[in-house]
Amino acid sequence: MSAEDAAIGSRLITKAQALWAAAPRRPVRHHYYLLEPASCDQALDAVRDFHSEHERLPRRREWERATSTRPCAKTIERRWGQHELLAEAWA
Repeated sequence: MSAEDAAIGSRLITKAQALWAAAPRRPVRHHYYLLEPASCDQALDAVRDFHSEHERLPRRREWERATSTRPCAKTIERRWGQHELLAEAWA
């Protein structure tokens, strides 16, 4: 762990992730839709909602496209890591 890493709550994040989290949000174009950038909490809530509805964790191919309530699989992998996010949601 470098000196630039910061601990927020129980999650360990890098300086780049902390800067991204603190940046102002604006709608982004994603697959021809304007969407608000998703937060980690929003992604965790979406995973938990999916689990309560389907009684299993979501698969990557099921989340290929973002919706107004969750980011797409590529964004999840890039920002938080698919397995890490699912593990945190499961905990």
